[in-house]
Amino acid sequence: YGVAEHHVRQIAAGLRGWFDGEPGKLFVLPPAERAQRLVEGFGGAGAVRAQAEAARGSGDLRWALELASWLAGRPGVEADDRALLAGVLRTLAQGTSAANIRNWCLTRALELEGALDLSRVAEHRLRPAQLAARPPREALHLLRVMVDPLRAEGIDHHVRFDFPDAAPAGLHVRNGVSVATDGAGAVAAVAVTWADLVRVLCGQARLSDLEASGAARVSDDAALTRRALAAFDLPGLGR
Repeated sequence: YGVAEHHVRQIAAGLRGWFDGEPGKLFVLPPAERAQRLVEGFGGAGAVRAQAEAARGSGDLRWALELASWLAGRPGVEADDRALLAGVLRTLAQGTSAANIRNWCLTRALELEGALDLSRVAEHRLRPAQLAARPPREALHLLRVMVDPLRAEGIDHHVRFDFPDAAPAGLHVRNGVSVATDGAGAVAAVAVTWADLVRVLCGQARLSDLEASGAARVSDDAALTRRALAAFDLPGLGR
């Protein structure tokens, strides 16, 4: 089912959290930028590719995986580098006794080879029945994990949703986070039915289309309200 290396880490993360006390892990670069810098620092793509192939050939699969991941993680990655990483992953999958690890490696290899589209599992998905059964404030609390930090940068804006079919609720986007509120003290308002907002949050409608049809109305600093709502990783709330 698994291997001790994976399970020990999982248990440690569950009991103690992800931070191991090493400050350098608090301020990491974005993955693509880190990969690009590592490749350049190791002498360029050709040099890293040669080292990865050599490591794979000698059975040093840990190092081969690391190097191939840098190559495939750069912006503008080449097809040969995706193929190299896929090959290393397939070799790992063939040699492991762990079903989970074999699945992860083969699934990623298929994606790299273009045989599998995983875009849908990389998106946040909310279900209408689950949201509709919750009070609006409780449902909006789920959005706290869907804030795009770059889009939310510099925003301090409190929006109240006025629902004719449910209790009012609010979202306060500030300091890169989202806080669900009861709407008290909000500086802007969106008038819409809870049923329609559920559709927006679940990707079945766009708030901009509801505005155009008159089914929703944004008041009081509409431009900033739209920008704040666009900070969420939910296309229906975006521009």
